[in-house]
Amino acid sequence: MLQKYFPHYLIILSISFWCGFAFGEDNPEHEYRQGQKPVVCTKKPYNEVKAEFANEYGEVGMIRYKTTLPSIVEVLVNKDKGTVTILEFLPSANVTCVISDGGELEYNSIFGNNGITT
Repeated sequence: MLQKYFPHYLIILSISFWCGFAFGEDNPEHEYRQGQKPVVCTKKPYNEVKAEFANEYGEVGMIRYKTTLPSIVEVLVNKDKGTVTILEFLPSANVTCVISDGGELEYNSIFGNNGITT
């Protein structure tokens, strides 16, 4: 099974070194601090990246919003499997980054009331 996915892992690792890593800096004036987090980016067209996640993981867009950068953030989910991926598209650089992925998805079925309990 490792042999089947090895090329994917190698590509992701290569891209992460090509794009660098997102490192936060300590700021003693603020209570919140960013930690080290690898971010994987690609120059592939945004729609192609979304299609890959749809085909490979069955994840489709659930939420999309524009940030003040400006960039576009989209949350892709597979409701049946409980997986989630968060993409960020940076139009100025024509780059799409995977900023988070995971599983055990929970969502508020009564949106707007109390949110997801932590």
